[in-house]
Amino acid sequence: MEPVRPLFWNIHTFPGAEIVFYLVILVTLALFAYNAYRRMQLWRVGKPEPRFDQPLKRLWGVIQFGFVQWRVLTDVKPGLVHGAIFVGMGLLFIGTALA
Repeated sequence: MEPVRPLFWNIHTFPGAEIVFYLVILVTLALFAYNAYRRMQLWRVGKPEPRFDQPLKRLWGVIQFGFVQWRVLTDVKPGLVHGAIFVGMGLLFIGTALA
């Protein structure tokens, strides 16, 4: 017996499962391409924005809303859960980076 990788993630529950699998992939890719095209059309309508006009104010916004999660923490219960997940993921990231 030769080592081979399983085809179609072992989807062989009925005859023609491969065809269904490929059709699902094609429909998914077509939907993705259509939505990406629509998004690109929307981006082309927009105008450039001055992003380097107030560097200190923008840096403070990144700290306040990105790292401290101030806007999310205004609602108490969901804010605490979101904050716990945010801190936990941050600790996991630091642990992974140190390992």
